[in-house]
This record gives sequence, C-alpha cells and structure tokens, in this order.
Amino acid sequence: MHRLALMAAGLVIALTLGSSTVTAQDLQQDRRDSRVQFALGFMHFRQGHYAEAAKWWQLSAAQGWAPAQYAPAESFIKGRGVPQDDVAAMSWYRRAADQGQPSAQYKLGLAYLSGVGVPKDALMSYVWLGLAVTGGAGMHADERERAARFRRSLESMLDPLEVARGRQMMRDWTPTRESRPVSPARPPASAPAATVIAFTPGQPIYVDARVNGRTPARLVLDTGADSTVIAPNVLNAADASVTGHTTLLGVTGQATVGVHDVASLEIGNVKVGPLKVLAHNAADQAADGLLGRDFLERFTVTIDSAGGRVTLAPR
Repeated sequence: MHRLALMAAGLVIALTLGSSTVTAQDLQQDRRDSRVQFALGFMHFRQGHYAEAAKWWQLSAAQGWAPAQYAPAESFIKGRGVPQDDVAAMSWYRRAADQGQPSAQYKLGLAYLSGVGVPKDALMSYVWLGLAVTGGAGMHADERERAARFRRSLESMLDPLEVARGRQMMRDWTPTRESRPVSPARPPASAPAATVIAFTPGQPIYVDARVNGRTPARLVLDTGADSTVIAPNVLNAADASVTGHTTLLGVTGQATVGVHDVASLEIGNVKVGPLKVLAHNAADQAADGLLGRDFLERFTVTIDSAGGRVTLAPR
C-alpha cells in the first residue's frame, strides 16, 4: 500500500452543513464564515478551479471546522491546486481526526499502515482505524467496511499486548475541539497567567519547554500521546533521576525506556511537576520529544487555527 491507496479512496465532501443551508446570498455576503468558505471551495472544485478551491478550503479549515480540514488534506495528497505534499496532507487529516472526523481517522489509519506522510506504525494504524469504525456514522458504508477489514487484519498481526494497548488507547481517546479565539475575562490577580504558543498552520506545533527549571527542550504538542516523552540526553542534562523502566511501542516496534522523575516542566507561564517522563529520542529530528496528555490535561487547551496560536490556561 502507498500514497495511491489514499488517493483512490476519493474526495469525500458533504454539503450537509449542519441543519442550515448556505444560499447564494450567503456566498456573496459572509465570506468569513467557515461553512461559506467551504461551500465556495466546493463550487470552484466542481468547476475545475482547483487552486481557488484549495484556497477557500484552507481558509475554512484554519477556523477549526473538522469537515473543512478534510478537504485541504485531500488537495495535498492528490496535488490538486497545491503542490503534492504527503506531510501537509497528514497534518490536516490529523487535525480533523483529533476532532472526531471519522473519514480523516480512516485516512490517518491508512497512512500509518503504509508510511505515507508519517512513519509506519501498525499500532497507531490499528487505533485510528478502530476509532473510525466505532465513530463512523458519517462515513460512506464502503469506507467503513474497508476500515473494519484493515483493523481485523492488523489485530491478527499485532501481538496480544499491542492489541490490548491499542484497545485501551481507543477507550481513553477523547476528541479535541478547535475553536476560534474569544476575548477572555480578565483573570483574578492571583490566577496564573495563560501561555500562548505561536505555530505555523499546517505544521507540527513546536513548544519551547524548560525541564527542572533550567534545561531547554523543544517538544511537539501531541494530543494523541498518552505520556510526555523527552530525549535521554535532555533528561540527563536536567538531572532527572531514573525511577524505573517501561515498554514503549513505536514505529520500529517496542523498546524498553527509562521512566524519569521530572521535578518541573515549564512552558511559558505554566508549570507541571512532579511528572513522570519517558526517555526516548523523537522521530522528528527537529524536536527533543513529545508533549503528551499527561501534561496537557492539566490545562484548558484552545487552538486558534486562524491566528496560529495555542493557549494553555490553568483550569
């Protein structure tokens, strides 16, 4: 299986925009609305104006609407209206999948199975395909059946421990909703200030962190990772002590990794600690690891896709 397998699944776009109808008057008067931008993209696509379609879809997707985020992913995977880019496609699929869009979860599962735009990872393929099947009310019946078939095949290939871990990951998974920014109320003087992280839309969200108050680390914000993972050399530089070992399942199989006690992990104005962190080198050579849900769940996380900002606000 390769990139053509993803392309063969086709462009699935629903013009059922909630319970409302986008009229011709809407298209003329409110082009800032994400649903209108999405409909304009579809209109240009039907006319063969692929570059214009891709432009409107990306404007809509940047506002955080999951159905729209699927469309630019299809544009990038097929190179229609934009340069063909598997990595950019997977970034858009991931954002839609994180919000619970089943077709995007299916495509992401296929990508992890074949290594298109992401490293090959049978476990992550199993998880995303499983999520697509269980939440696939909005999927085409044929697509849902294929997702179930691939998932069954993977279940027979993975060892029982991996299958059990995958099922647990599916049970623990919750959608992460993106939203446009609103003007927050002024916090009380005693409340810790929120931290705002800038990022480039369509790219991984990199976070500059400090381990134990002094050692810098560049981490990828990953809402799909259960645990925070940091490179061993960074943890050693921060004098984070090893308290045990565990098995980490990843791209190349499984590895035994150290579990380190980190006194504090700081990002801007927010800090968590103590925190148990796994020691492992990141697949992304531009990063020192992943910032997982064990850190993120302590905060209200708001992703402003249009502005390219993530806000971490203490709960």
